[in-house]
Amino acid sequence: MGLPWGGFVWRVGWELGEAAVVRTLVVIAVVDLLVAALVIARPGTPVLVWLAIWRLVTALSRPLAFGFASYPEVLMRAPHFLATLAVMALRQARKP
Repeated sequence: MGLPWGGFVWRVGWELGEAAVVRTLVVIAVVDLLVAALVIARPGTPVLVWLAIWRLVTALSRPLAFGFASYPEVLMRAPHFLATLAVMALRQARKP
């Protein structure tokens, strides 16, 4: 079971079978690949916003799963969403 889903299940109390979790992770993987392709093909602001939000959510999943003591994991993953925000800022600065 994936870390974000496992933390969610633990906090909310939902139980899912392994097959449902595998299907969910496959959908997440496909969406990740589609977003990556969109960033390469058409790096528009909506795609970059989605990417920044998704990366922030996955970084924040560590404290959700392991408690507040795991906040250093968020700091280690901060470049994942901050890099996306930097790309957005650079794109904005290059506009005439």
